Amino acid sequence: DDDFDYGAIILPDDTLGNRVGWFGFINLSDELLTNLQVNNSGYAGDKPFGTQWFNAGRITSISGGKLSYMLDTYGGQSGSPIWRFQDGERHAVGIHGYGGCPNSAVRINKSVFDNMSAWKNL
Repeated sequence: DDDFDYGAIILPDDTLGNRVGWFGFINLSDELLTNLQVNNSGYAGDKPFGTQWFNAGRITSISGGKLSYMLDTYGGQSGSPIWRFQDGERHAVGIHGYGGCPNSAVRINKSVFDNMSAWKNL
């Protein structure tokens, strides 16, 4: 089921997060997601090895467990967050996974949010 095409790496403690910072995730309503300015950053396979690339754009559609957006991505960026920046904080609203035009992500809906919250508390 593509709506559950995501995963997480569980770290043994908070050492890394305390050193480099934390990245939140949020379940937003359709109204708040519609036309929302979002960002993506990742390690695109067509760019020099080990370099991180950034792009921003708007969500173009919401369909079930997917978000679509016009951001330039490439193989290797799957699994990277699609996030909003608001009030000085970054919160993922989706997990990038599908190229094409437009690109799309697994939406962080209630089910995904609940799974990720449970993993966070392991």
